[in-house]
Amino acid sequence: MTAFSGSSKNGVSFAAPSKPEPSQKKNWIGSKNTWNRFLKSQNHADLFLKLVMRTLESLFSADYCAFDAHTTSNCCHGIALITLEIIEQLKHPNYSNQLMLLRKKIQCLSDSKKIPSCSDLVKLIPQGLLDLCSLYTLTFTKEIHPDRGRLTKPSNLQKISPVSVNFCNRLIHALQKLLSNVAVGAFKDFLGVAVRGGIKTCGIPVNYWGQYVSEQYIRIDKNGINYSSCLYSMQIALAYLISKRGKIGIVNDNVMEGSNEKKRIVHFLIGDQKGSFKLLTKSDYIDRNHDPVVVFGGCSITSDQRLTYMHRMTPWIYNFPSLVLACDIHYPQFPENRGDPEFDSTPIVPEEEVLKNAIFQHSNIGGASYKDPSLFCLTHIYIASASHLFQVKNETNTEALPDYFIPHEAIQEKN
Repeated sequence: MTAFSGSSKNGVSFAAPSKPEPSQKKNWIGSKNTWNRFLKSQNHADLFLKLVMRTLESLFSADYCAFDAHTTSNCCHGIALITLEIIEQLKHPNYSNQLMLLRKKIQCLSDSKKIPSCSDLVKLIPQGLLDLCSLYTLTFTKEIHPDRGRLTKPSNLQKISPVSVNFCNRLIHALQKLLSNVAVGAFKDFLGVAVRGGIKTCGIPVNYWGQYVSEQYIRIDKNGINYSSCLYSMQIALAYLISKRGKIGIVNDNVMEGSNEKKRIVHFLIGDQKGSFKLLTKSDYIDRNHDPVVVFGGCSITSDQRLTYMHRMTPWIYNFPSLVLACDIHYPQFPENRGDPEFDSTPIVPEEEVLKNAIFQHSNIGGASYKDPSLFCLTHIYIASASHLFQVKNETNTEALPDYFIPHEAIQEKN
């Protein structure tokens, strides 16, 4: 039995409630037109079919890290929420049975070597799965460099099918632009949900943060890629998860000063529908096999004993939005845009005193930057399965999640 098709006796930690209905929004990314525009040849069709099949296999096996798409913007939190919504929609029983049948059909097409035309292939794939395939494609062409971080290598697609480098570059750049712009626009949807729930983060109503992701504050580069401020949009993302009782995992790569000993500390939390998160209890259902969880990955480099550090960190787990704000203050609101020297990357300074005061107060929280991660430095947000998080938490497979959280500059300075 696959993780996607149902939970085994040992896979469920707590009694399961009735399945929720899938998200009302059926078209998160809307990538069909992009695929139609680029798929022209038999090699393109072969590549697309294999990408869809790989997407389905990752979905069925709950390997959600395969959808950790990379773009040139700083919107990993927005992409994570979109990915969460798509996965929750596709794994609902209303869709999962259809996808099982679709996998068999695609396998038959692949085995017969009679691949339909590109346009017929795209029509065959439901929009949600197309969007998930786009995320898979952008993840497959991502590489992690130890010093430069996440990079894009479009030519990785040639490992799957003999397509040209020019095709790879054009397709990947088009998908990255589409996803970046959709993520920026989606914050309005997430904000609406949080506002209706009356959510506050850091003690401030979410609509205060939300006005700074409105159209007048969106930055656009010369290539037409949209950017929203990371600091303000992050509070909206957190408020959205809080309002929907979203499950999150904090993965903290803790390193002791003067040594290379690393321990991955994992906390499971759930939105409290007020202003923060609480630890999961037995009344909070989580399926160990295939529930998608939003992972907030980061690191800490400390001089005190691990138990002492964990005691110092505990209050921040219960006040996680404040910890994230303390981290974001040290992170650029807008990325450096090397391809557009005229791009305005200056931070947004709020007009409201309540926001000014909150930002000032959180700027005095030490240990939340990559230069000084003695408390916690947030570095990446993505989707993983509960199964992988439990493997890390229980130390049965500590490398079940990506391992690129610790800033090398911090290690060098500390040591």
